[in-house]
Amino acid sequence: MALIYLGGLLLDRFFKTLRRARLPIRIISVGNITLGGTGKTPLLIKLARDLQQKGLKPAVLSRGFKGVGKKIIEIIHVAGDPELDERWVSDEGLLMFHNLSKIPIGISPHRIQVARKIIKEFKVDVALLDDGFQHWAMNRDLDIVCVDATDPFGGEHLFPWGYLREPLSALRRAGLIVLTRTELLDPQETAYLKQRLQLMTPALIISSFFDPLLVSWKGEPVRMKEFLNGQNVMALSGIGNPAAFEACLEKIGARVKPHRFTDHYDYSLPDLESVIRRAEKEGAVIVMTEKDKVKLDRIAGGMATRDLERIFVLKQEMKFNSEDQKIWDDVIFYASGT
Repeated sequence: MALIYLGGLLLDRFFKTLRRARLPIRIISVGNITLGGTGKTPLLIKLARDLQQKGLKPAVLSRGFKGVGKKIIEIIHVAGDPELDERWVSDEGLLMFHNLSKIPIGISPHRIQVARKIIKEFKVDVALLDDGFQHWAMNRDLDIVCVDATDPFGGEHLFPWGYLREPLSALRRAGLIVLTRTELLDPQETAYLKQRLQLMTPALIISSFFDPLLVSWKGEPVRMKEFLNGQNVMALSGIGNPAAFEACLEKIGARVKPHRFTDHYDYSLPDLESVIRRAEKEGAVIVMTEKDKVKLDRIAGGMATRDLERIFVLKQEMKFNSEDQKIWDDVIFYASGT
C-alpha cells in the first residue's frame, strides 16, 4: 500500500510540475511532511502577522473547505470583516479568519486561480500558501516545513504504514524547518533532534514553542496556573495531535481527563451537552483548543449561560527565542523581497 501511495504521489508531482505556475508576487509556503497536527496554522498566522507588522501586505491561499464535494468552489474574504459564511470553511480556515485582520484569504481547491483574482483585486506583496509543501502546481520562493518535536518523523514510514506524506529525503526541498512544541521536550532532546534533521537537509532549522493563555468562553483572561493546578480538567479536542494539547495541560498541573473526537470533527449541540454532563458528573471543568472553539461558536446559542461558564479555551501563540526570531525575520523578509 505504501508503494502504491508513493507511486501516486510521484506521478502527481511529475504531471503538475510540468505546468507549474509562476505568479507575479513572492510566494511563501507553510507545510509539513507528516499527517496530523504539527502547528502549521499557528505558524502561518505568525508569519502573516510578522509580515504585516513590517508594512507588507500578505494574502493567504488555502484549500480550507469543510467537507468534500461542496458546490461552492471558491471563497475570497478579508480576515476580520463580518458576514463570512462559516458553514463552508474548515476549522483551520476559521482560525485564520478569527486571528488575522485586514488580510485577504482565498479558499479554493484551485489556488492558482484564486491567487490571480486576489492579486488583481488587492494590492498584495506576498502570498502565503497554506499546506503547500506538496502543492506541486505553484512555484514559490520559500518552503517552510513544520516538524512536530513530539512526533517528528511519523513512524518513519509512508502512509498507511506510518504518517509520512513523503519520504524524509523530501526535507531537502525545504528552505526553513521550524520545530514546533519544543516546550514539551528537554533541551537535550531538542538539540539531538536538530542534529538528526541537519543530516537530512541543508535547510536552516529553528525551534518554536507555544505560549499558552487560558480564557473563558467569552474571551476573558484567566489566571491559568492558579486555576488549572490540581484542577480536574476534561480536555476536549477534535484535532490532529490531541496528546500534545493534553501534555500542555498536564505540564501546567491539571489532572487531565481526555475527551477526544476525530480530527476536523463537526460538533453538534448534543455532543457538547453530553460532554458538559460528563464534566459535571466528574467535577471537572472543560478546556478546549481554540481550533475547537471557533467551530463550537455557531452552536453555542442553544446553550445555557451556566453551561458555557464551565468551558475554557487554551489559546496558544507560537513564539521563538530571540536568536531564532532573528533567523526567522531574516529568512522570511528576504523571501518576501524586502
